[in-house]
Amino acid sequence: MVLDAMNDMTPLSGIGFHSVLRVRMLHSQVRIRLLRSEKYDTESHGVPINQEDLLATLGAFSVACIWGMQRMGIYMSADDREAYILAWKHIGYYMGIQPDLLKRFYADYHSAEKHLCSSITHLLEPQLGEASGMLPLRLLNGISNRPLYGHSIQYHAELSRLLIGDELADIFQLPRGNLRTRMAVWSSLTLMRWELWFGRFYRAGWESERIRLMKEFVDWLVMWQVGKRRAFERTTFRYKVEVIEDRKAGLADGNFEAEQGEDDGNVRVQVDRVYINDLKRRYYRVIVVEPISLLGGLLCGAGWTMWYLSRV
Repeated sequence: MVLDAMNDMTPLSGIGFHSVLRVRMLHSQVRIRLLRSEKYDTESHGVPINQEDLLATLGAFSVACIWGMQRMGIYMSADDREAYILAWKHIGYYMGIQPDLLKRFYADYHSAEKHLCSSITHLLEPQLGEASGMLPLRLLNGISNRPLYGHSIQYHAELSRLLIGDELADIFQLPRGNLRTRMAVWSSLTLMRWELWFGRFYRAGWESERIRLMKEFVDWLVMWQVGKRRAFERTTFRYKVEVIEDRKAGLADGNFEAEQGEDDGNVRVQVDRVYINDLKRRYYRVIVVEPISLLGGLLCGAGWTMWYLSRV
């Protein structure tokens, strides 16, 4: 849903608009089932997926992301922060959050930041000197060993320690990673910072091209690896082809690869391998080969200059 919402939230036609409504319907179904269940105690736990839960989740996808980028040393202007909060305020409206709550708590970045801090204190109840249960660890476990990168829970815990600090991480009982895990986190953050720095000073248009390719590449990976076939079927990306013929006819074209056992009536989804291969070539050429070639050229030039000066 997040990638869809960041792509297009045009009412009625946008892929993000459709995705947000699907999640809202999912929330409603879960809420109804829990309220009808005899095992769920509303007096102790309140209404499931209530307005506070939705607002806290909205803050996790908006304010928390800005906090994370700031802790990782990524610059974000005040205008960009306000625009990002406004975008998620718009998403929150379609998620079913009451407009008066959005107007009060998401009037600007400062208001949203204060609300998320109060939500964390109330929902997670971190207390200095006392362990705060296993909820944060369970959340990290839910995203561990999953695409895109398949990082372990130790990696996510170590990254969380970097973002929230050791004191709060100890309260949440987050495990410490080994030296290899810490080096992996450090390397990932260093590479990300270097790409952002490179884009600011390199040729005009490189940064916008990198963002466009990264967005399309990540969209494809998420849909294909995480969403798998069902999520992939509802997309309208250029690399997707819907085939009406039977399976044998579809497999006859060598440029496409069919998925096994996932038919929606007589419509099946295939991947345009020609387009995907071209996307990969453009991705590695712009984001990997071009910076490395430039850096290698500069290092060779500097080395040759030092060698020449030493001989003069």
